[in-house]
Amino acid sequence: MNARVLQFAAFLILCCSTPAFGEVLKQNRQLQNLWLPSGFQIGVESNPEWTWFSLDEKYYDVFVMESPEYYYPPSVIQVRYSKHHAEQRKTHFHKTAYFTILNVQKRINPNVFIKFRELAYVSYGELNGYEQVSTFNKDGVELSNKVFVGLNSQNKLIVLSASTLAGKMEHIQPQLNRMWGSIRFLNRMSNQ
Repeated sequence: MNARVLQFAAFLILCCSTPAFGEVLKQNRQLQNLWLPSGFQIGVESNPEWTWFSLDEKYYDVFVMESPEYYYPPSVIQVRYSKHHAEQRKTHFHKTAYFTILNVQKRINPNVFIKFRELAYVSYGELNGYEQVSTFNKDGVELSNKVFVGLNSQNKLIVLSASTLAGKMEHIQPQLNRMWGSIRFLNRMSNQ
């Protein structure tokens, strides 16, 4: 009988406590907006905070974002852009996107085979282009890699990629939509 009395007392305490009637706490979903040397802004998840760093390659500035240590599924996102690239012709862009995606995917998995019709046309904010997802094995772990090749409002090429556990790409798609969709270019911002 004492156990029932204690359970009832614990129930009453829970029902009458301030948190039971308090304001519902919501996770802060604001992005941390960063300006990059190539002349564009990208939003990075700030809660939980993703780590990020920049790399200088011969032809591209590379911006890398990594999910927090205990985030599931673990993910790495890259942005490759060069403000020095020539404007792309829209009439040839589908082929350009195909060969760029194939090149990126083959760097990860030399045995990958992509059909031209497998590319899906998508938009992320002001970026319009094509994407494709491939699966590969790295050190005994099955992973998925999504590559998006798009054009900004000035028809300049940008390459975005995301890697995570195989079958989990749909779980990080909301982050991709938010981060990739937040990309804004300096000359675009000055016109608004």
